Amino acid sequence: MAPKTIGLTGGIGSGKSFIAEIFKILGIQVYNSDINAKLLMSENKQLKNGIIKLLGKKAYHSDGQLNRELIAEKIFKNKSKLEKINNLVHPAVREDFQNFVKKHKKHQYVINEAALFVENGSHKDFDHLITVVAPEEVRIERVMKRDGVNQEEVVERMQNQSSDESKMKVSDHVIFNDASENLFVQISSIHQALVK
Repeated sequence: MAPKTIGLTGGIGSGKSFIAEIFKILGIQVYNSDINAKLLMSENKQLKNGIIKLLGKKAYHSDGQLNRELIAEKIFKNKSKLEKINNLVHPAVREDFQNFVKKHKKHQYVINEAALFVENGSHKDFDHLITVVAPEEVRIERVMKRDGVNQEEVVERMQNQSSDESKMKVSDHVIFNDASENLFVQISSIHQALVK
């Protein structure tokens, strides 16, 4: 029997990667869509060609690695280019995740972690969706510290994502990562529900 597929999402800086690490401690296999998307963008020939066609040869450095600064600059300010690159990357990531699920078929469930499941409608592809939420000011502070960017840049990125409220509406489980509730208790109760 195939394992249940669980989407783990949350806005930028909500702490979803930290939550994913806790699930890993519980022995759950976690697929990180963002990390794997970057790998595929560097290693998948078909995807690479599509990106070069869309953004030009400068989308890659001479060593074949992704020119992330240039790509971010081109797509975050241009909704149409952002949409086009997502239409190239998402199908490749979806296929890669399907292979990941097959590889871990002995598990009761596997997790796919990404920021934009609700925005791109792919949250419907999962058996369950978990959303991690945290106060906006906490998220801004975390991202500024993590990425070395200013508040304006973080807010700009946040505007490309849907609100916590809209994510929570379509979620089966919500984790409050704001120190008001114990994280381990929340994760443990979701884990128990998923292994039933």
